[in-house]
Amino acid sequence: MLRQDPGPTLELILEIQPKLAQNWDQIICTMNHIMPLEGPQPDPAIDQNLNEFKPYRLRDLATCIRGDLQMQIEDFLHSARLVIEEIELARDERETSIGYDSYELDNSIDSALEWSKVSELDLLNGCWEGALLQTNAGLEDLLFIVHLNYRPISRPIAQLAKSFIPLLKLTKLFFNKLLRLGLTIKADVQSYTEMSTAQLLLFERSAQAIARSISASVGRLIEPEVEDRAQISQELIHQISQELIHQLKSLSPLFQSVLLLLNLYIIPLVPNNKLSSAQIPFKAWLVTWYTLFFKATNNAINAANSFAPNLD
Repeated sequence: MLRQDPGPTLELILEIQPKLAQNWDQIICTMNHIMPLEGPQPDPAIDQNLNEFKPYRLRDLATCIRGDLQMQIEDFLHSARLVIEEIELARDERETSIGYDSYELDNSIDSALEWSKVSELDLLNGCWEGALLQTNAGLEDLLFIVHLNYRPISRPIAQLAKSFIPLLKLTKLFFNKLLRLGLTIKADVQSYTEMSTAQLLLFERSAQAIARSISASVGRLIEPEVEDRAQISQELIHQISQELIHQLKSLSPLFQSVLLLLNLYIIPLVPNNKLSSAQIPFKAWLVTWYTLFFKATNNAINAANSFAPNLD
């Protein structure tokens, strides 16, 4: 169409292109003002008043705009200039290969639009889902080695692995419950919470650390570094037990951080018309869950201690 009758279309392109470049410059300036690359940054501990403009929510949008989208826009503007220059040539001098495939640009724009709409709760839900996937994978691995003798496994390691199963099931249950709560209130809340960026990051990193600790514990149980798994030395059992105890003791403070933020900022988001069916039972559920989790953690620690004699 452009090659057959370049006049009106070319005039429109020439009119739009400077405006597009100007608008893009304004977008970059605005993003740099909200999330500066250098200089003073908003205090993440007291930025609740920034609402939807907290760095926690805008960080991925900024990365998208400054990275892939900026590259695609610049490539588009450059390609447009080449097309215009080609059209201005005599017909027999034109290149037939010059053009622009907008697929990557369209994807970058769609991605930026999605990140501009994402809520803090969406980001937390994504974090909880990732932690759930890791926990579920660890539980499946643990159940597999305990119940299927596909290769020799020492009795102490098998007993240790069994003591971890209730803990992993409770962790899986916890993240499942969080995801269901998030989906329950998602449609009724705005894009931001009353948490600061520091609190949101603590929430996110605590969940990630829980999942990492679970994965590390399972990995240590299923892959002792010996060739003959049925003949694991007491020294290695002691080493594995001590590492597991360290991981177990790290879980409780992490869950306490998550529970505190849940009670202060997430559960109150449940709309009034859903209080009777969601908020009050959920608080009671958390108390029951943490009691069971505390017992399961202590049982796993006791099991690890029983296989960790003093070898000095």
